Amino acid sequence: AFDNVSTNLPVCNHRINKLIQQLFNMGIAVVISAGNAYENYRLAFKNSIATGLAYPAYFKNILVAMANDADYKLAAFTQRNCEEDFDFGNYIFSAIGTDTISTGISSTNAISVLSGSSQAAAVLSGLYCQMLNRMRVGNDSIHPMQVIRKLNTVALRIEENMADASN
Repeated sequence: AFDNVSTNLPVCNHRINKLIQQLFNMGIAVVISAGNAYENYRLAFKNSIATGLAYPAYFKNILVAMANDADYKLAAFTQRNCEEDFDFGNYIFSAIGTDTISTGISSTNAISVLSGSSQAAAVLSGLYCQMLNRMRVGNDSIHPMQVIRKLNTVALRIEENMADASN
């Protein structure tokens, strides 16, 4: 983690991007939340590039988690991919990210109800790990791209089934 205020952002951008690419090349996936300022940016910048993914979600070779609600619709706050983001080569998924129940910090038995693309990133990370474990049976050399392709295939199948069910 780093502090945008006290860090030389262009240098930090480069370092974090380089680290992400090194991890990906080593076979380690990186999941990053899309950001939660869509409505603010959309209104302020009139649907410009600023409505796209938050830093560092626009880097290449990462899984980006946008938040959706219980009805599988993108949450109003979640930042979205825009046409320009597709040039970066990131892989964008949405996962439940509204009204999620999590552990709280006020006591040892506290719970919190949270919303945000960070919650969706946790769900996507869990799905990725589950898919990786299933694919690893009998094959220890699985690259993140294999898992990403499989996740994408499953997500498209679910989307098609939902569309068929609503017709």
